Amino acid sequence: MYIVVTADGPRGTEYWVVNTRDAIDRNIDEHSIVERYRNPDEAHEHVDRLNAS
Repeated sequence: MYIVVTADGPRGTEYWVVNTRDAIDRNIDEHSIVERYRNPDEAHEHVDRLNAS
């Protein structure tokens, strides 16, 4: 299962698609992030597609 994590950083707000296992088991790092988005709708659409498969 995948989720969207909102992250505020120096480049502004990003929306990360992350595997929930990575989010629970350890801190989220570069290897945990499936994809980064600036648009939250795109991030949620990606999560919906991943979770449907």
